[in-house]
Amino acid sequence: MGECARCHVDGYRNNEVRMYFSGCCDCCLCSRCLPWAKAGVACPGCGTRIRAEDFSCDSRASREVDREMKVRRQIKQVYCKTERDFASSEKWDEYLMLREDIIYTLAYSSSKEEVQETWRQVERYKAQHSHDIRQRQQELPRKALEKMAAVITAEGDFSSRVNAEWATAAQFQHPLQEQYDNLLKELPESPVQGVQTSPVAPQPLLSAGGTSNQAVQSGGGQETSIGLKKARYFFLADLDMVGGRKM
Repeated sequence: MGECARCHVDGYRNNEVRMYFSGCCDCCLCSRCLPWAKAGVACPGCGTRIRAEDFSCDSRASREVDREMKVRRQIKQVYCKTERDFASSEKWDEYLMLREDIIYTLAYSSSKEEVQETWRQVERYKAQHSHDIRQRQQELPRKALEKMAAVITAEGDFSSRVNAEWATAAQFQHPLQEQYDNLLKELPESPVQGVQTSPVAPQPLLSAGGTSNQAVQSGGGQETSIGLKKARYFFLADLDMVGGRKM
């Protein structure tokens, strides 16, 4: 949270004071010292002329993030092309790099001349592509509804599969099954193969004759192969849920 430049109280360890950050320098004052700066004095930390009106609860880092997010929204409304508008992925990457360079300059450059020239560049681009920009803006509500509908459909499909009977749910073919087929093939056929049994682990059930059953069973009385199938299914179902939320 910072240290007061005047009384050096640590705002992180002292909950009784509130820290205020200067908009003119990197220093801060606590709530007890802030009235001292009302008359306009030199900052005790760096000597910059400060006033109480220049201080706020937002740190410099927080203000920089807010400024970048505001600039990013403005620039993305102008530079709003998508990957489908480019003949190759290289051209699309160049467009993204250009957009990020513009955002960084407008948000963080200390040169007013550079910022002003960049804004003039944005205005020229906006005038040259005004028709495409208006068309993109008109498509935004429809695309938002399509995205919401896709998320709802995916969530509903996932929920129905998870809540289905096990015999039906086991037939579920995950969209990423083919992509991760090599990874899934590496799963052991039985979780007990190659693992030494702990002395306190549940032992195989004994038959009436005193010998162990041929089918290795888990503590719940089910064959371990069934447990492995369930684990594989719910592993894929979790991937499906994560993928659906990113749509």
